[in-house]
Amino acid sequence: MELKFDKASAIGCMISADKFAKESMNDVPQRVEIMVKRKHTYDDDIYRFVFDPTFESIFVYQGRGSVLDTLMGFAEIQKNGKGVVVSHYWFGKRMVKTFNDNNIEFVEGRYGDAHTPESYAKAEKQDVEELKTENLPF
Repeated sequence: MELKFDKASAIGCMISADKFAKESMNDVPQRVEIMVKRKHTYDDDIYRFVFDPTFESIFVYQGRGSVLDTLMGFAEIQKNGKGVVVSHYWFGKRMVKTFNDNNIEFVEGRYGDAHTPESYAKAEKQDVEELKTENLPF
């Protein structure tokens, strides 16, 4: 399976990433990350949308694209395909933020095996095979 990112539309990338992550559940679960940033703003924060089929939800992180990003909430793609609604709870109230396709731009997309026991076993098997083919001095 191969995932192609349409760099013209950030929401289009998210829709194809969501579909790819859900379809990969039958074979080897794939975790997809789409990074976007807002247009016409002074902040340089990057919003990272993580599509993880094992949790069946979309996580949104806000930050500069590093490990120290903060979890912003959970996202849902709108039915008309023109935006993403991010919701989180703050002091017991539900807060909603909408990202429209006109206001965000695609930065980067990447995918890999999801965090499941099967993928860990697969990675370990590949590592052992690589070590067998190496010419080790001992």
